[in-house]
Amino acid sequence: MSAQQVVITIDDQHLAMIEDVAVELQAAGLSVDQVNPRSGTIIGAVSADRRSDLDRVRGVASIRPVRGFRIAPPEADTQ
Repeated sequence: MSAQQVVITIDDQHLAMIEDVAVELQAAGLSVDQVNPRSGTIIGAVSADRRSDLDRVRGVASIRPVRGFRIAPPEADTQ
């Protein structure tokens, strides 16, 4: 099953423990790419069958998918 990139926002009560939350998220199936204490976010990838496990981790305020985009090369007709 393919993994989906997600951005997890940590609630205010757990910001000081963001590293601990990241460890718990990893145990719940998240492959952690970045932990950003200043913004209170953790970025990583999770398979669809483990996605709901992340919601149960204490300190998680929200989980949203990373939206990708592509830019046409300079020589493309559409700019």
